[in-house]
Order: sequence, then C-alpha cells, then structure tokens
Amino acid sequence: MDKLIAALVVIVFFLFLAVLFALLVAFPVMLIWNKIMPQLFELTKITFWQAFGLALLARLLLGTGSTGTKEGK
Repeated sequence: MDKLIAALVVIVFFLFLAVLFALLVAFPVMLIWNKIMPQLFELTKITFWQAFGLALLARLLLGTGSTGTKEGK
C-alpha cells in the first residue's frame, strides 16, 4: 500500500510540474505575440489562455525535436 501511495505522489508531482512548465511557457508566448503579430500582420492581441493553447499546439505539432535515436549510431 505504501508503494502505491508513493507512486501516486510521484505522478501527481510530475503532473504538477508539467502544468507549471506549460503555464510558464504560455506567458512569454503571449507577450511575444502581442508585441509582434499585431504590428506585422494586423492581428488581434491574444489572452493568456489563447497563448497556452498556441504553445500546446506548437508542442504537439513540432514535438521536442528528438528522433529517439542515440547519437553516433
């Protein structure tokens, strides 16, 4: 039972870190978008949650850039 609780604590901790990281990424995306895009392309400014979705979409489409292979092989 103790191992199950420990595993759940680890899972919750990493989920918390993932959400925190995603939120920290969304803020710079929002700032950069709102500074550049309206001036260049006459687009509207975006909210924090729209920036969050945009960052998530970029992550899903572009991935991490890792091929999953070891270097040198």
